[in-house]
Amino acid sequence: MSLFIGLLAATPAWPLETDQYEAWGHELKDSTAALNAKITYEMQQVLDRVNRRRGLRRLSCETVTDHVAAHFRMLIFHPIEIWASKSPLVDRYPPDDAGELASRKTNILGNRGFWDIGGWLPSSPTIVVGGVRVGADKWAHFFSGGGSYYRFLKRALEQGLSEAEAELLVIDRGIFSEETYLGYGSSGVLSPADLEANYRGMTFLLGLCEGDAPQLRQDGDRFELARPFDAGEFVTVEWDESYNNSGFVKRRWKKVKPRMLELCPKLEDPWVQAQRARYAKRDVETPTEVRLHELIEAGDLSDVGLYSLDALCDGRSP
Repeated sequence: MSLFIGLLAATPAWPLETDQYEAWGHELKDSTAALNAKITYEMQQVLDRVNRRRGLRRLSCETVTDHVAAHFRMLIFHPIEIWASKSPLVDRYPPDDAGELASRKTNILGNRGFWDIGGWLPSSPTIVVGGVRVGADKWAHFFSGGGSYYRFLKRALEQGLSEAEAELLVIDRGIFSEETYLGYGSSGVLSPADLEANYRGMTFLLGLCEGDAPQLRQDGDRFELARPFDAGEFVTVEWDESYNNSGFVKRRWKKVKPRMLELCPKLEDPWVQAQRARYAKRDVETPTEVRLHELIEAGDLSDVGLYSLDALCDGRSP
């Protein structure tokens, strides 16, 4: 237990694992409106605090952004993830605590040994945001991982890198974290979907003060929201781990593979095929995907595509 606590304390964020395959065929209501209202409310709380202290010193918009990032960031369990996993305003699968406990044993990631730290934590449920099925854990990545990306990008720009160079450096840093301490090295899983949420969280923070229509507006010393938060601006189909599959280390794949093989018949299910067709219409290559493909082609990263359900059911997986 001391080791477990020490590992958590040394980690800036520990989002929970998720399995969108197990939610296939279960109808879920879209929770975008509830999530937008919750995040907008939390952002307003930050601005209210900032505005109350405006007489002490004049704050820059970037400093206010730092306050927003810090508000949503938490060690180990993230409040926004917990809220999405528990709020009656959010439809989810598994739907309740009993279902979540059962899911820890039955989902594709549930076949664990006692010393697998991830098995001591609850699984993250699947929710629907902007028509995309995502793990509630993606909002921990959005704010915590996005905050890390944002800070690293700003430092890189201050050191004289171009925007393109700084962005590439940030994406590579995220991939490295998934290859090591936050992915393969801890849970045995590398999640491109997590990396996508990290990147979109960075764009959210950048958009508070920058771009053609910043989300924050300054009136004298007072900061206001120019518009409510809109999750639809950030969520992409790449956040769904049944569509943008993860990669696994050998020890983990040995346990995940048999459970995924049981899912092969579902590829012929009309519900699954319809969802995939909807996703395909919205699918565009993201900056993270471009970089992952470059690294895979260069032989610097194992091909996570070999761990997709399609590759497995076609006999192409290791």
